[in-house]
Amino acid sequence: MSLLFFLPSSARLRLGSRCSPVAVVMALLLRILVVAEVSEGAPDVPVPVSFELRPLTEEYPAFARGEPPVFSFSAPMSGGSAAALWKVIKNQSALLNSMPACSEILNFTGPPGEALLVVQWHTPNRWHRWLRTDVRKYVTLDDATMSLSYVLVGGFGSWLPRLAFREQLAADEAVPSGVSLKVDVWYELDDTSIGWPTDNLQNLTRDRWTMFYNGTMGYAETVQKLAEGALAPRTDGKGALQNTWDVWLKLKFMGGYEL
Repeated sequence: MSLLFFLPSSARLRLGSRCSPVAVVMALLLRILVVAEVSEGAPDVPVPVSFELRPLTEEYPAFARGEPPVFSFSAPMSGGSAAALWKVIKNQSALLNSMPACSEILNFTGPPGEALLVVQWHTPNRWHRWLRTDVRKYVTLDDATMSLSYVLVGGFGSWLPRLAFREQLAADEAVPSGVSLKVDVWYELDDTSIGWPTDNLQNLTRDRWTMFYNGTMGYAETVQKLAEGALAPRTDGKGALQNTWDVWLKLKFMGGYEL
């Protein structure tokens, strides 16, 4: 049986018997991907988000006590003044809304430094669904030190780590711009509940958040583009990509996005 049989009738009429085997295979692959996009996209209809806000001393005791972060890293800024970069970073709703992986800002309420932000991310890699929802509770936002901090309410999943973050713009003579974004990360795994060695989970935690901040189409890159005017900020709550096909094509296949 010819591969032409599996193509749409309109495509068979256009291609006829003159098409090369390569053209037929490419058209067939495209057909398969389109079908996969429809079938994969349907289950990820947004569902209501439930969470419980608890005092910081309960949500993340080590962070509340001011203990040192578990790990830290820096995201070099390629240009722009610290003031221009901080102006972008402190507007968290617009910044996260403008990231290519943002699907939707579901909630942003409260004053700066105490806000509650619920964001839904596209997750074409390293997650068991195409969408994931994070609930961020901000703890500080300080203009004098150009820093902010927040915790993920409820952690990163049923038995995945509690997480807290601090971001700070800092002088860095090692980069041409003289400015880097320093990121401190606190995390805590409940080894008793997990019940197996957590070495791999710890490695994945480091990898995930290093890629979120430093990776292609990530946080630092978006900050840079917004500060330079190379990217228009989004403020309507909806991300730039709104279907699974675009996410697969523009983030995963062509964009090199790793999360």
